[in-house]
Amino acid sequence: MSQEYIDRAIELMLDVPARSEIEHSAWVCRSLTEFGLALEVFEMDVQGLDAAVEVAALRHSKVPQRFAKRLRGIRERQGIIPSHYPLGYSEQLDPLPVSSKVELDAAILGSFSDLLRCRVDFGASVSALDGAGVRAYEARRTWRPTNSGLPARFKEKPDLPTQLLWRGWFSNADGPVMVVVDEQLDSARMDIWWGVHNGTHLDHLSAFNDSEPARLEYGEGLIVAEQVAMSAELLAGAEAMAVGNNRLCEAIADGLEERIGRLNLVGDLGDGRTYVNATRLRSEEFSELPVLSEAYVSGPLDLLRRRHQDSLLPKWISKAFEDRWGAVAARHQGVANFLERVRS
Repeated sequence: MSQEYIDRAIELMLDVPARSEIEHSAWVCRSLTEFGLALEVFEMDVQGLDAAVEVAALRHSKVPQRFAKRLRGIRERQGIIPSHYPLGYSEQLDPLPVSSKVELDAAILGSFSDLLRCRVDFGASVSALDGAGVRAYEARRTWRPTNSGLPARFKEKPDLPTQLLWRGWFSNADGPVMVVVDEQLDSARMDIWWGVHNGTHLDHLSAFNDSEPARLEYGEGLIVAEQVAMSAELLAGAEAMAVGNNRLCEAIADGLEERIGRLNLVGDLGDGRTYVNATRLRSEEFSELPVLSEAYVSGPLDLLRRRHQDSLLPKWISKAFEDRWGAVAARHQGVANFLERVRS
């Protein structure tokens, strides 16, 4: 591992678009945890993480305790934890409600989720460690507008507790790498989570071909990456409706409800099933990360509004998204109505 790699990672990890001190500390701590896992995956010296934690100076900041625990859990896998690692801040503050614009986007996305809803039996779950994740990634390439056919590598970590894993996709000089843990999912959710969402992240890393570590992995770049992956999920849902793939539709609807539920919604802009259910949810995972939470809800809608144009998205991917959204809208009136509402 080069010093340039560490310096680049630190620069990206500290530059997060947070709106508060707590959100900034939480986001940086999360990024450090992901960086620590990347070093483990690439068999790099853990001193790179120690140096990054020291520069971040989180020891006496308001890092939420569970974020600090996760960072320490990753570091503990490599030996004794240095004293400058944060212990965490136990006080929890009620997040501020989202803006009226984000609330309206949540209602729009909720209505799309309601459109997808079906009554289905998902069947038994299988483990990504049994090869189901990689199979879904390969089998569902055609579902992803980002697919260029470039390969990705997968690193199995059977000893890594799932609760220590946030982002599992990382850039590397030899191509993107995805961490595989004992993630239990039914086949429909494996298709959407590994075949579409994770697959889109890996495709995006391959297509963007950024320096290591990639801008897509942290801060503003991560927001764009999640916007793109969520737009791929929405498109998969739209195309699934058009062909009557009810199990996939319901799996995507469930995922949208969970994402909307990460927001601190006021709860007065929608009356559909998804929106109402989401207002009752509270996500401990994202409660101190409102900006990142919004990337999963307003993000894909904003990407649709700007016709998938972004400096962190190659032109050919933007065109592939637009072509496929246009094609499915021409075949399904519900999708056409959704697009019109988003873009009006």
